[in-house]
Amino acid sequence: DEPLRKEWGRCPRCGGEPSGSASTSVPIGQPLQEEREDDQPYGRSASSPAAAESLNERAAQAYEAGDVVKAARLFQEAVDADPTVSNYWVNLGVAHEELGEDLQAANTYKRAMEVNPNEIQAYLRMGYLYAQRERQVEAREMWERVVQLAPDGSEAQEARDNLKSLEDL
Repeated sequence: DEPLRKEWGRCPRCGGEPSGSASTSVPIGQPLQEEREDDQPYGRSASSPAAAESLNERAAQAYEAGDVVKAARLFQEAVDADPTVSNYWVNLGVAHEELGEDLQAANTYKRAMEVNPNEIQAYLRMGYLYAQRERQVEAREMWERVVQLAPDGSEAQEARDNLKSLEDL
């Protein structure tokens, strides 16, 4: 009953198809065009927390192996399978950043923050995107939020260093 974002293929709460519109997902059992033998087909069968975690792990492996395109696809499948895990959204955002898709990265970081307002990595990464665009006020807000959320963590130290760099400008 709530409006869905254009890029969402499924409802983030129930995982259902948008009502009154054609499905944008791949039908059950139909492989993605770029799917390889080692990839499982994408479809409704992947909509469980265990399947989402498996997709996220496979995506991380692909990312570490340097296959960022495959990683981005698998991270997207992970968030489609379980959109309630903010870490999956952050991982997808990092892949988008790596591919030079900063707008998509920003959108996924914002989604991570909506899912979990305490998602430190989303604020940290969003600060970098703002800083790259010379939007120091917004970058400062993101990094100050990191320090506020986890003042003793390594992310907070990184954020403090970034805040210091902004002061030096």
